[in-house]
Amino acid sequence: LLLGVYAFNQRKESFAFFFSMLMFAIFMWTFFYGIELTLSSILHMHIALMLQYLGIATVPVFFLLFSAVYTKHHFWLSPIRTVLLFVVPIITIAALSTNELHRLFYTS
Repeated sequence: LLLGVYAFNQRKESFAFFFSMLMFAIFMWTFFYGIELTLSSILHMHIALMLQYLGIATVPVFFLLFSAVYTKHHFWLSPIRTVLLFVVPIITIAALSTNELHRLFYTS
């Protein structure tokens, strides 16, 4: 978390924003996984899992964006393409939040 805050404050570097978002996503993933392990209520575990998936689903996108900007291969990163990269994480989070209807993630 502290590394993400530090990188966010160093935004004069072109890659610092995506690196800080990557660190925040990894923090959300690991923090809420740790919280999930300590909970005993299924309802509370489900809430922690939903918050955990906000990080899980966005880590690959932020890693790709950070890598492209860091290696100076960001010429293909138009605003529309950047938004389109988040389509799969949005679908993943939506599918997880409606899991009770289709049981694609967890059956019980």
